[in-house]
This record gives sequence, C-alpha cells and structure tokens, in this order.
Amino acid sequence: EYTDLEAVAQRCRTCRTIGGTVAAQTRVRFEDAELQDVELFGHTANMAEIDTRTVQFGRYFTDSEDSHAAQVCLIGDSIREKFFPQGDPAGRVLRVGSEEFTVVGSMERMGAVLGRDADSFVIIPMRTFLRLRGSRNTITINVQVVNDRQLADTIDEARLILRGQRRVAAGQEDDFFVGTRDSYIALWQSISGAFFAVFILV
Repeated sequence: EYTDLEAVAQRCRTCRTIGGTVAAQTRVRFEDAELQDVELFGHTANMAEIDTRTVQFGRYFTDSEDSHAAQVCLIGDSIREKFFPQGDPAGRVLRVGSEEFTVVGSMERMGAVLGRDADSFVIIPMRTFLRLRGSRNTITINVQVVNDRQLADTIDEARLILRGQRRVAAGQEDDFFVGTRDSYIALWQSISGAFFAVFILV
C-alpha cells in the first residue's frame, strides 16, 4: 500500500532516492483511433531519477502534479507513433480508460521484449492512479542506495521498516519480496534494459 512507500521514504536513513510504481492494464484512445492492452503505470515524480528510460519529447510530471493527482501523462513511443507520428505530442489530450489526460512527454523507444511491445504504455502520477484505481494495489518500492557498499545495510533497514509497518510478527516470514539489481540482472538482461538499485515488491 502507499503507506508502506511513505514509511520507507520517511525512515530509511541509508536510502538516497525512494520512488514507487504500480501497474494495471488499460485502453487508450485519440480521436477515432484506439489501442487495447496498454500498460498503465502510476509513478511517483522522482521515478524520473530512478527509471533508466529517457524522456524523448516534453518532460516528466512534477511533484506538484503528483500531489494534486493531476490528469497528466507520459506515453511510450509506440503510442506516440500511432497517434502523433509527426513528433512532439506534448499538450495533446488522450482518453486513458474513461478519463482524459494531457500528455506532458513521451519516452524513447525500448523495442520488443520477448515478442511483446515494450513501448505501449502510459505513465501517470501515482496519486492519480490510486485515486482512479483504488488504494489497495501492489506497489513496487524502488530504492537507490547512498553507497553501494551499504547495500546490505539498506536492505536490512528497509526490511525492518516494512515488517514494522505491516505488523509482521517476530519469527514470521516477510509478506513482501526484496531483491537487488544484481539478483535481477540475468532475468532483466533478457526482458528489459531498466534496472533499479533495490527492488521491493509489497
């Protein structure tokens, strides 16, 4: 839940940057054209510092837009090419699901991943996602460490924070999953070029 993300952000002393992501499926429409099975991501604004994907046109959304649950979005390159082949889509309005969103930017092309289009996505502010989709969603907490040599300490600190936040009793197993960049490299080399220093799924 979002409160787990807030707890780590507020209490983790060895964490440098802490961002959150959440995902779902949606459809996207512009004028008479529509795309189905589009990935819908909710991001905190500071994912701009963590996500290795690059904004090609426009900009990322701001903390203010996230805190006010603004209806703004970034789009993947496949959506840009489908709806706005002439270039910069910033300022155009899309219908994402049943809601209208103003495009503020688009991301550089990533290409296909295991035969699936990795550029068919929309990113909206986290609080906008939670307002529209409800608060009970699986949130991925993405953490950059202050120092790579402190990675083990950061993992331990984040685990203790989450165990306390989620009231996991002593002796019980974690009800969340923690992984590091290195533990995912073999997998993500085959399916994605985006890596995070610490990957926490709650």
